[in-house]
Amino acid sequence: MEKIKIKEKPKMPTVQKVLYIIWFIIMVYLFIILGTKDYHVPINKLNDKDSFNKEYNLNIDNIFVYKNGKEALNILNSNGILFMAYPENIWSDEYATILNRICKKYGITEIGYYNFKAARSVSNRDYLNIVNRLKSYNFVTDNGVSNIYSPTVVFAKNGNIIYYDNETSIIKGNITPEEYWTNSKILNKEAEFEYYLNIYLG
Repeated sequence: MEKIKIKEKPKMPTVQKVLYIIWFIIMVYLFIILGTKDYHVPINKLNDKDSFNKEYNLNIDNIFVYKNGKEALNILNSNGILFMAYPENIWSDEYATILNRICKKYGITEIGYYNFKAARSVSNRDYLNIVNRLKSYNFVTDNGVSNIYSPTVVFAKNGNIIYYDNETSIIKGNITPEEYWTNSKILNKEAEFEYYLNIYLG
């Protein structure tokens, strides 16, 4: 009776094995880096004030201080004012100007600024922790996704959220920021900020 010879599967060349291992290590490394990278760095190593003015095409004596995701979350869990936005959003600069003016009027010396755009695009871990911290306030899409939108401001006191505002983060229609921010609306927003700043300052 003739024996049936079973063909052995050809062995993978050693070089190919090494290449697969290297590729796997690179992919794991990139996954870790993208998940924890701090995407928010001031422009060209300018100080925070000048960097913020450059990003938003402003010329104001601002008190915005750049924060990464961990620092932003720390503000929400303790005390501080946090402005979350990104300069590509056309609604952020006017909002930042109003917020800055009223905070300075009340003697506030720092507004934390968190640019979350890149972190949101890759579901960065720190960003997701912030979303989870603010899940009671965030917009939720029809499919149940919660996100932060630009611009959003939060006042936190002793780990409690005492003020959350994202009034202009989702504007429907063709209205522009210049058309939206009438003198009346600006005065109303200033009064709103002042009311919650009085609570924040105790």
